[in-house]
Amino acid sequence: MNSEDGRESAEWLNQVMNAAWDCQRKVWSERLRAKLDGLLEMNKPKYLEDIYVDQLGLGENSPKFHSIAAHRIKRQANTNNFEMVIDAKFSYEASTANVVFVTKLRAIGVSMSLSLGSIRLMGEARITLLWHPGSATLKGMELSLRSYPTLDYVMRPLNTFDATEIPLLSGWLTDTLSTLIKNSVVNPNKICIDLSSHTNPNCDDTDQFGEVIGHIMIACPSLDNLEFFKKSSIRYSIDVTLQSPSRVQDSTSTVISTTGLTTMVVRARNETLTITVYAEGPKSSEPNLKRKREPVGEIRVPLIELMTSTDIVE
Repeated sequence: MNSEDGRESAEWLNQVMNAAWDCQRKVWSERLRAKLDGLLEMNKPKYLEDIYVDQLGLGENSPKFHSIAAHRIKRQANTNNFEMVIDAKFSYEASTANVVFVTKLRAIGVSMSLSLGSIRLMGEARITLLWHPGSATLKGMELSLRSYPTLDYVMRPLNTFDATEIPLLSGWLTDTLSTLIKNSVVNPNKICIDLSSHTNPNCDDTDQFGEVIGHIMIACPSLDNLEFFKKSSIRYSIDVTLQSPSRVQDSTSTVISTTGLTTMVVRARNETLTITVYAEGPKSSEPNLKRKREPVGEIRVPLIELMTSTDIVE
């Protein structure tokens, strides 16, 4: 699916980000809080007796990628490992995110609380997707902003004394937040995101199918043939079948993006994942005739061994 300006839809990339966000946002919140506390203490002006972060939550809504401007696949130096580098527009509209600062001015000795909410970030991001060696499993994501983003937020007082009316304090907090963003995620700095959710003890996202096992990204039928699939006018799709002795097999189908890749989150336990890649012929002019689908490759992955090498059987 392409946007009107020729950029590719980033829907599949948002699926990866959403899954990572659900599992790891609590951990990221704590790390960000510790980092921000350190910056506040290190750069605290003399008129402040104390300042620290009392609460920090990133909210339920993950950052969204809106369109993919460019992408390329490259082999990591001296290895057989591949990575995919993507440039995309992004926004983070954190309506449920919140940061609460507690501070005390030396001149008056009164503690004051400030709430920072309605946070909004917009900009251009560079995302690098990393696979486990020889596997169809996506192991991580590196995120970096190509330049300083647009940052908007609302600062509100939480007690009678309105600290937001102190220009020196509100201006210093804004500068500190800008420094945090620049030092954390603006190029050449980057955030490394672990997508191996089944090894993450902080991920408690479960449903009727069991724990989140992994994030599957498929190259069809292999990374070496990616250019062929990008140039071909034939549409490719995959069927995913989960086979379990405890229930009737479930199957789902999805169309591969124009990058030649697709992604999904697998929620299963002690099952076998079968991924069949199909080539689909042109749509028939006859209304009752469906596209002809021919299987071109298959991957069989026991989910208990998801992180091991998986080969396509052609």
